[in-house]
Amino acid sequence: ANDVGDIRVATNHVHARYLLPGIVKSFTRVFPSITLALQQCDPAQCRDLIASGDADVGISTIAAKPADSIVTIPVYRLPRCVVVPQGHPLTHEKSLTLKKIAKFRLISNHVTFAGRSIIDEAFSQEGLKPVIACSVTDTDVCKTYVEIGLGIAVLATLAFNPKFDRGLVSLDASHLFRSNILNLVLRRHGYLSRPLESFLSVFAPHIHRDLLLKALDGADINTELLSRRAPVATQQLKA
Repeated sequence: ANDVGDIRVATNHVHARYLLPGIVKSFTRVFPSITLALQQCDPAQCRDLIASGDADVGISTIAAKPADSIVTIPVYRLPRCVVVPQGHPLTHEKSLTLKKIAKFRLISNHVTFAGRSIIDEAFSQEGLKPVIACSVTDTDVCKTYVEIGLGIAVLATLAFNPKFDRGLVSLDASHLFRSNILNLVLRRHGYLSRPLESFLSVFAPHIHRDLLLKALDGADINTELLSRRAPVATQQLKA
């Protein structure tokens, strides 16, 4: 717990806002001498920050390509929910289907976000094309527009908190959309510093040091198996 240093974490708004607060709180309590710098960015910027060495670790849904200078390790699953205003017709449905969802206008993530492609893919497989009322890059803005009745939204369940989102209702949609996979993003052949190792032990205690070193080394890791076994990310997540 005497490690000293700083860690630069590249991640997007959703994870900085909903996933990390509890983890950061636990981490700073155990490692008070390590400073965390959160750099909010989109997935493409995250890739660049890690590749250039301007961030130490990324927490993102981007996946590495074979020739990349980054490596990605699946750590958490991000299932989806449909967020609607209280009293919305969908809250009275016994079972949620894509057909029922497609009847309503969607407030959607911007096309650059992985979650958007998962949503588009699910609808197109059913031959459906929902009307996008508005596309935004910020989940909180998305929920605000749902609240004022502009449409409904398909979001990561992680981004819904009944305590704060009082005018809204979350409907489970994990059976309709595949879960997004949240990855640790590291620089290939990078160095696992003591402060970084300490942070990862709190953020993803189920990922063993040997696996981290193997991935950093550029060796093949079974990302498919890791994705399947990955626990669901929740706001209460703490080490």
